[in-house]
Amino acid sequence: MKSIFKNFHLNQFMIILLSFLALQIKKIKPLEMRTRFISQINRYLELVKNPMAFIISIIILGLTSTVSVFSQNYCVVGTNQNKFYSDHQVIKAPEAGQDFYGQDPQFPGPTPAYKDNGDGTISDLKTGLVWIKERGQKITWDAAVSGASVNKTGGYSDWRMPTIKELYSLIEFSGINGTDKTTSTGFTPFIDTNYFGFAYGSGIGNERIIDCQDWSATVYVSTTMRNDATIFGVNFADGRIKGYPKFKPGSGGKVGQQLYVRCVRNNPQYGKNIFLDNSNGTVTDLATNLMWSKDDSKIGMNWHDALALPDKLKPATGAGVTGSSIPISMFMILIKANG
Repeated sequence: MKSIFKNFHLNQFMIILLSFLALQIKKIKPLEMRTRFISQINRYLELVKNPMAFIISIIILGLTSTVSVFSQNYCVVGTNQNKFYSDHQVIKAPEAGQDFYGQDPQFPGPTPAYKDNGDGTISDLKTGLVWIKERGQKITWDAAVSGASVNKTGGYSDWRMPTIKELYSLIEFSGINGTDKTTSTGFTPFIDTNYFGFAYGSGIGNERIIDCQDWSATVYVSTTMRNDATIFGVNFADGRIKGYPKFKPGSGGKVGQQLYVRCVRNNPQYGKNIFLDNSNGTVTDLATNLMWSKDDSKIGMNWHDALALPDKLKPATGAGVTGSSIPISMFMILIKANG
């Protein structure tokens, strides 16, 4: 009888202790540090073979709501691609085990979904981001940054310049590039124009049809050609993401380059990864709920062989499980654009 009461009191003590620990962990800021701390606790408990490890993990994660918080922060939407390709042409959908199997349409992400709020703003129902519908006129990057902080579209005062990851979330790779850079004939925008305002370049003089890029807030940490200060941006005319000179080439850094800008608000945690090393050759991103192989292929590969790689990985690494793929929309989440 004494043993029963002793165990009862011990269990009560453990519950109180673990609850206190969970509440203290909840205070750790930022969320990234909290998650890593939890990971270290779990790793230690696994090393000492403590049977309470699973219970502790459940209590800690339950009280801090880590999983639910992260899963809402960084939704990687699908690419909207619906065609299949070989190295040279469009093909019918390949079956598992066939050449060129594993393309985006076979592993579709969440379908983009938007809502026009009727006040000049568009809500992205999947990412939680809210965008300004129209881009306005081309402006310099400095003017775009300062303008975002005083923008009052829709009655909101918390507009900001989008990071490159936020801006990239709007790309739809069902867009089409035309062949003539002086006319939009044959082009299809790489953004949903049912919701977002978009205009091609004039195609007159030195302005090509594709000269209608958008600035992001993400600065390239070094310089590019001609020692240019560079800002990352997206071109919704041709689907490219690249660095654009902050100043007009040849101006000696005195004349600002002018591009479009589309401000964003809400969900400031979007694009911030929370990586956990699973100690088995894989890394989990709690922000996106994606699991990655820790190592790359270690050798250069062509696209055909790269598509086949996931099915050749050893299941023991966790990277060769059913559903493994290399969709383009997911590569962007790993990029640390600011260094």
